[in-house]
Amino acid sequence: MDLGIDKPLTELTQDDFDIFLIYMEDERNIKKGGIKVYIVFLKKFSKWALEDTPKWIRELKSPVLKPESNLLIFLTKMNLMRFLTL
Repeated sequence: MDLGIDKPLTELTQDDFDIFLIYMEDERNIKKGGIKVYIVFLKKFSKWALEDTPKWIRELKSPVLKPESNLLIFLTKMNLMRFLTL
């Protein structure tokens, strides 16, 4: 599925990112824990890559996870490969 988002990070809007997250939840069946990973990654990567991180990225909130969902997960080579092919 083409999301129609072909922009550099500096031009990404909150609506663009919301479209991506909705696609990941609905079409790719990514759970809240996975969505949290994308949000944390975007915040950390944009802080590193951009001189001025947009306010909407700085204020992004991660989904609240149930305590049992917040367990430490070890990243195996298979999990990493699966994550990279999304």
